[in-house]
Amino acid sequence: MKKYKLVQNIRNFKFCYFIFCTIICFIVLSVPTFAKENSDNVIRVGSFEETYNTVNEKGERSGYGYEYLQDIAGYAGWTYKYITSDWKNCFTQLENGEIDILGGISYTDERAENMLFSDMPMGEEKYYIYTDASNMDLTAGNLDSFEGKNIGVFKDNITEDVLNEWELKYGLHMQHVNVSNTAEVMDKLSKHEIDCFVSVEESRWEESDISPLTSIGETEIYFVINPERPDIKEALDSAMRRIKDDNPFYTDDLYRRYLSAQSSSFLSKEESEWIGQHGAIRIGYLNQDGGISSVDPSTGKLTGVITDYVDLAENCLQGQTLEFELNGYNTRSELLQALQDGKIDLIFHANQNPYFAETNGFALSDTLLTLNMAAITAKDSFDENKENTVAVEKDDFTLKAYLSYNYPQWKVVEYETSDAAVKAMQKGETDCIVSNSGTVSDYLKNNKLHSVFLTKEADVPFAIQQGEPVLLSILNKTLTSMPTTQFSGAVVSYNASSRKVTAKDFIQDNLLTVSLIAGISFFVVLCIILDSLKKSKRAEEKSKKSAEQALKLNQELEEKQQELQNALVEAQSANKAKTSFLNNMSHDIRTPINGIMGMLTILKKSGNDGERAKDCLNKINESSKLLLSLVNDVLDMAKLESDTVVFSDESINLDQVCQEITESLSFQAEEKGLHVIGEHDDYSGIYVWSNAVHLKKILMNLFTNSMKYNKVNGFIYMSMRTIERLEDHMTCEFKIKDNGIGMSEEFIKNELFTPFVQADNSPRSDYNGTGLGMPIVKQLVEKMGGTITVESKLGEGSCFTVILPFKIDTNARPEEKEDFNADISGVRILLVEDNELNAEIAEFILTENGAKVETVNNGLEAVQHFEVSEPGTYDVILMDIMMPVMDGLTAARTIRDLERQDAKTIPIIAMTANAFREDAERCMEAGMNAHLAKPLDDEKIKQTISEELRKQNACHK
Repeated sequence: MKKYKLVQNIRNFKFCYFIFCTIICFIVLSVPTFAKENSDNVIRVGSFEETYNTVNEKGERSGYGYEYLQDIAGYAGWTYKYITSDWKNCFTQLENGEIDILGGISYTDERAENMLFSDMPMGEEKYYIYTDASNMDLTAGNLDSFEGKNIGVFKDNITEDVLNEWELKYGLHMQHVNVSNTAEVMDKLSKHEIDCFVSVEESRWEESDISPLTSIGETEIYFVINPERPDIKEALDSAMRRIKDDNPFYTDDLYRRYLSAQSSSFLSKEESEWIGQHGAIRIGYLNQDGGISSVDPSTGKLTGVITDYVDLAENCLQGQTLEFELNGYNTRSELLQALQDGKIDLIFHANQNPYFAETNGFALSDTLLTLNMAAITAKDSFDENKENTVAVEKDDFTLKAYLSYNYPQWKVVEYETSDAAVKAMQKGETDCIVSNSGTVSDYLKNNKLHSVFLTKEADVPFAIQQGEPVLLSILNKTLTSMPTTQFSGAVVSYNASSRKVTAKDFIQDNLLTVSLIAGISFFVVLCIILDSLKKSKRAEEKSKKSAEQALKLNQELEEKQQELQNALVEAQSANKAKTSFLNNMSHDIRTPINGIMGMLTILKKSGNDGERAKDCLNKINESSKLLLSLVNDVLDMAKLESDTVVFSDESINLDQVCQEITESLSFQAEEKGLHVIGEHDDYSGIYVWSNAVHLKKILMNLFTNSMKYNKVNGFIYMSMRTIERLEDHMTCEFKIKDNGIGMSEEFIKNELFTPFVQADNSPRSDYNGTGLGMPIVKQLVEKMGGTITVESKLGEGSCFTVILPFKIDTNARPEEKEDFNADISGVRILLVEDNELNAEIAEFILTENGAKVETVNNGLEAVQHFEVSEPGTYDVILMDIMMPVMDGLTAARTIRDLERQDAKTIPIIAMTANAFREDAERCMEAGMNAHLAKPLDDEKIKQTISEELRKQNACHK
């Protein structure tokens, strides 16, 4: 019996020992795992839906607090693990160590005993009283209107503390009704259980037509940290300080992006009564005020920003339609007198100057629009910071108000008329006149004048009589409730449309040269358009036929039927886009053609004026380049869409590529008044395998867009840096950023990279183009194995980021380019060209450079002339490709097959309008030595001929 108990005890002991060992092993193994989780800088963040953190239906996170944490991670080297939480449990989870950090927490002494607070606040919460249009008797201008009202508030919360302080400050007593969420607020408002409610400023209230009435206070909010993790607090504080040092307005920017709300205004009871008693608001305007207000003398129709404002303002306030009466005046003095006599309620166009308004007895509204201003001067240089003398029309009180407010050190000299002011400036009696940017070009028709854009803009408000606070409040509410940013750009558009000229101003009868150039240009463009139309129609017909056949064969397959229908719609949409493209191309191509024709007319009539002739030739050259670039874009896109572009790699140096682009485009940017900032890593000794032409095309298109869509005195930032490098390959990031006009999110998402589409697709757009630049960039980037991303915001600018992988050329050595003189004087050339005009151009270029030229009309004549000539008669053959009788490729092969030694070695250089790489390769396969693309370039011809002769001589040594 004792032996049995002993055995049993031993078995129990072994079992307990086994359990004990298992527990010890589990603890020992779990400790390193826990340590590893925390040693990798993984920070556990409490995550729940609230003002500062949101998660959309796709699971994508955003918000004020989320973005702040992401930027902190960049400085602290953290990654995050999001722990699901809610407001009731978050503090308990923090104290228990289940989470490491929370955001958006207000400070209290009680909380500070149980958690760590960041040294710096992450921002501040602004508290407002909100209501809807049913409570028009509440107004911030009369705080007594809040007395005794039912107000929704989250009780026993900091929100109620802020409300209590505000009530105490103004001696108010309101009935507090507890509301804890948005649904409860909307329910009690609709049932009139509350008249208003307290909330932090949030943009979400706009969707429910809720407007803020008045601000009642603000509190600072912080990040809070697990009390056992002072190391996290130290890293967090350091990162927040660095962010503050790098961008002092960082939290302000975040607040505007995520929390600032655009109010949805409505009239108060007092304002509605004023409208009912007063009737239509009488607006006074100047009959001829540029893009602000202009009356067509022939039709009497009023155009300008004033009509846009009235159309928007009539129905911009909830539950109230405003009526306006428009009264035009010929002079500003009449306009000002009408306001003072009470004949009108407001002047539509005034300038921001409180002192000027006070002395003239009127008050100013909020800003309607902002105008860029420029000084027009005949002097070689102009400095706005000096004490300049400016000529001003005596009657122009708005301009005088702008000058006294922004440039008080300037001396203003008044003249009876604007023409007299301009003449005084031209004679040197004054330093300048001042005009808004929309009318600057009117003065620059005189070549002796130039413009200097001023750094201080003109803010344009309404002017009303003093003592009309209700009217002032109504007007300010209309400005708050409408997208006023569009007015500033509209001024320039209206100015441009008022100056539009007709085609007959450029066309002159019986002008042979103009007709010839126009005919050639029209023929080239017509061929491209007809080809595009044929392709579009074939694609549409093919899609329609496929859809009809599929519908017949697959009646029972609904899913397949829908898929084919979508394909048909897509094809029709593509055809519509191309039709729109053809409409825009008609405008864009006529622009340089009209420029060429107009300049030739001026050139013909300029007589012996050498400077005018030189200016005309320069403008003809620029218009020709623009026309060529439009054709090149269409051809590039056609090649990319048909997948026939050849992506052959060559060893290139990235430093050299960046230098060539910078040298090519920086001067153009500076001419436009733009500031270029460039920086890149040192790639001086690094060669990679890529295609220099395509890489330059990508970067130059992006840079050109930044110039084209920029603002006056804007900047363009270019950078190139390595983001990954291994032994045999590397990845580079190219970034081009500007502070131009920007793009909408909808346009970026749906249309930016769509062929033939522009942000403004109308023929009257200020930004001409085919809409092919960005699609070309995207396809080139993708075919090179890279990616392109864009960040943009309307009115603030755009940032394009291109990431491309490269294979490193480990055997590359820097090229030592041999200098040689591109001299073709005395060179004997056989020119093969069927077109008389092209032949004349080529002969002129060659003979002007000293060459001896013999011309034949087709490939067969070239073969015959060369075959009967003595060896050494010709040094070079320049061969067109597309010719009658015998084309250039066949002629080249025939010459190479002749039984004579110089037939194998004489340089044959192609001249053709086919400018793609594969066209050049076909020429090489036919036995040619080089390829020149039309239109011919003087320097390129000399360089190519000299290089081929140098190679030939080197082979004979």
